[in-house]
Amino acid sequence: MRTGADPEGDLDHIIAGIGINIAQSRTDFPPELQAIATSISAETGRKVDRFDLFAALVERLDHRLTEWERLGFEPARHAWSVRSCTLGQPVTLSAPQAPRQGIAEALGPDGALCLRTADGTLHSVIFGEIPPRRRQPFENPLKEEDESK
Repeated sequence: MRTGADPEGDLDHIIAGIGINIAQSRTDFPPELQAIATSISAETGRKVDRFDLFAALVERLDHRLTEWERLGFEPARHAWSVRSCTLGQPVTLSAPQAPRQGIAEALGPDGALCLRTADGTLHSVIFGEIPPRRRQPFENPLKEEDESK
């Protein structure tokens, strides 16, 4: 198992959590978050049934997990890369070792962030935090990906 104490250890499970804002308006968020926080309703102008959303989310996660088991990480890495608002952008990474600044270049085959620092060094970052970016135009993350790719 990979842990904070042993970032190079073998990975045998992942615990992931997500939060989805469904019905908030932009003014429901504190002023300091209004430029980066949003909700499905605020982006689409539609009311979303949380149970329908949950069912669609579980269905897509199950699809991705089945795909991962069958084909490995590459299809998930590709889908993640094309939807990322971080790749190709300058970032400041908070990491246990030390903060780093650079350009987020790619996701490696192991899922690590490839970060190029000002001195030209390419770092493989397994864990850390990048502060949220300003809102981008809404794109439905649950829509079916073009299967012809």
